[in-house]
Amino acid sequence: MGVTCLSPSGYLSGGLNSHYGSTACGGGYSPGYWKNHAWPAGIDRTKFRFTDAFPMPVGKQCLSSTGVQQPASNTSYGCALLDDVISRPSASKSYDADRLGMHMAATYLNIRAGYVKFLTVEKLQEIWREVTMNTVYQPTAGVTWSRAQLVAYLKATMQ
Repeated sequence: MGVTCLSPSGYLSGGLNSHYGSTACGGGYSPGYWKNHAWPAGIDRTKFRFTDAFPMPVGKQCLSSTGVQQPASNTSYGCALLDDVISRPSASKSYDADRLGMHMAATYLNIRAGYVKFLTVEKLQEIWREVTMNTVYQPTAGVTWSRAQLVAYLKATMQ
C-alpha cells in the first residue's frame, strides 16, 4: 500500500490546494536506513556537513575566530557532519534532542535519492530556515507546527 505524499500545506488541506499536489509513493527512508546504507551519488558521508545541506545563518556556522572551518564535531548542527546528525543517538546531541535535524537530514537524502518527489531541497531548506529562526514552522497561514510536530510530519513521509 502506498502512502499519500504531500507538501506540508497539502498535508493540512488534504491535498486540495497543495502546490506540489498529491502523489502516490512508497515514501522515503528513515534515519536508521541512511545510517546503514549507501548515500546518493555525490554525497560523501565522511565530508558532507549538515551545513552543506542546510546553510546556517552567519554566526551559527562552525568557524574559528580566524574564519577557518573547524573539524567535524558533535556539539552543534553547524559543526556536525550530516552522518553525525543521522547516526548518533539524540542523548549525545543536546542540540538535536527533538531529533528534528536527524529527520531533516534523512529527508534531504530521500529527496536527493529521488525517493521523495513532493518536496524539493529548496523547500526543505526553507522549512529549516523558518524553524531555526522562529522556533516554529508555519505550513500555511494561521497554523504553526512545533519542532515535534514537524518531526511527526517528516516521519509520515518515511517507510
